[in-house]
Amino acid sequence: MSVIDAGVIDIHAHAVLESTFGAAGRYGPTLDTDETGTPQFRVGDYVLKGVRYRGSAFMDVDLRLTAMQRAGIDYQVLSPNPLTYFHFIETEQAVAFCRHHNNVLAALIAPHRDRLGAFAALPMQDIDAAIAELTRAVRDLGMLAGYVGTDLPHALDSADMDRFYAACVALDVPLFIHPGPLASMGRRETHVCGASIWMSSPVSRARKQSPSPH
Repeated sequence: MSVIDAGVIDIHAHAVLESTFGAAGRYGPTLDTDETGTPQFRVGDYVLKGVRYRGSAFMDVDLRLTAMQRAGIDYQVLSPNPLTYFHFIETEQAVAFCRHHNNVLAALIAPHRDRLGAFAALPMQDIDAAIAELTRAVRDLGMLAGYVGTDLPHALDSADMDRFYAACVALDVPLFIHPGPLASMGRRETHVCGASIWMSSPVSRARKQSPSPH
């Protein structure tokens, strides 16, 4: 197969799922409009204004497939809205939300498996719960990877994360780490990939410091 014949795969495509609204209890998410008719998407105490999710490819799978066709995208992997990671809410709420979100997303793509795949939302405040949900999402729902943000309860290079990474290896799935603002920079401030600090994925300093052979 030549480059010209290769299919085009988009692995960074967010979905907003109506059936998940309110699934995190008081944290939402909710979607409504203010007094001026401006849409507002609420997660906890944060409100995002002006993004018209309804009537767009974010929420309408037919519009998404049409947009993919128009853009020449053969296959797209859908992932959670970054505002709904819920990595820092109560564990019970996060587990329930991620499970429901993954079920809804899997049902959404089921009729379009030739065009759409999915990444799993994970409750990263509890490593064992995250492993359990990743395992269920991959084995039972056919999801392709785990999906987390850069700002986690456990640092990406923390020993607490070792068994989570081991689970990814055992399941033979990658982990998508979505770039985003970090609550605290620490050494991530100088160990990043990309041009912008807050829109970059942190790189671990876990490599050994050894003299160059040259």
